[in-house]
Amino acid sequence: MRGNRPYAAYPVERLRRSVASFPLNDHGRFCGAVRRPPKCMQMYSRFMSSTYPIAEARACLGDLARRAAQHEHITLTDRGTPTAVLISPAELEDLEDALAVARLERDRALGITPAPVSHAQARLALLDAAGRSAE
Repeated sequence: MRGNRPYAAYPVERLRRSVASFPLNDHGRFCGAVRRPPKCMQMYSRFMSSTYPIAEARACLGDLARRAAQHEHITLTDRGTPTAVLISPAELEDLEDALAVARLERDRALGITPAPVSHAQARLALLDAAGRSAE
């Protein structure tokens, strides 16, 4: 009777494991022998966050980097201790911006004001950051 259940009646986690066990070639097509892929090639977790030992991550760093670029957080551990997190460049920029705003608000609350910058100095700094010369 177990084999006659509709597809939707199977536990979701079991379906994910069975789908993840089929090896695919570079073009996304089934490539023959059924073997278990590395842990990093299995389905993404529900919360889009994964943890891998550094030794295991070394084997599939490219895949982990692509997953991080799609806003998944990848934590790398060394002997069980978290040592690094892979995140997308956009998320890093957002975090840096939020930190800058928080620092500005803290300084305003404490009454700390930065030294004023003249318009000419600000223009030169922005042009320099953009890699253009002041003409």
